[in-house]
Amino acid sequence: MVLDVFGRAAWQLAAGVLVGSLLSGAAFVAMGLGLERAASLLLPVAAIMGVVGLTAAFGPARRALSIQAVEALRADS
Repeated sequence: MVLDVFGRAAWQLAAGVLVGSLLSGAAFVAMGLGLERAASLLLPVAAIMGVVGLTAAFGPARRALSIQAVEALRADS
């Protein structure tokens, strides 16, 4: 269960980093700042996004651990 929560968060973060890096690269080129500057900012920003995103997933993962699987299945039906 915990891996499901963190796995989903990791996929969403990866998609966000990919789309964000493509858009920011296009914006830097459009502003005439070049891809070198965009590339130098990508790694620190991606690392910060990863830490914040996985920290945010900690709450739902903790909640998922506190619920018994049998109780969750009963509530769904």
